Amino acid sequence: MKKQTAVEWLIEQLECKLESLPEPNLFDQAKEMEREYIMDAFIKGELNYLSKEIQTPKEYYTSTYE
Repeated sequence: MKKQTAVEWLIEQLECKLESLPEPNLFDQAKEMEREYIMDAFIKGELNYLSKEIQTPKEYYTSTYE
């Protein structure tokens, strides 16, 4: 079974509650951004593993998004 991303889940919830989604292109953009974040996090994780740089998930999140 394919996992669902947070953005996909949110879109599904909104579709159930609204007759039509406002600006569907915005949702496509959000899904693409999330896809890029996931791939980037994977690459950074691989590089951290190879370089033996230890960073906790919380440190990564804080340094990247806060």
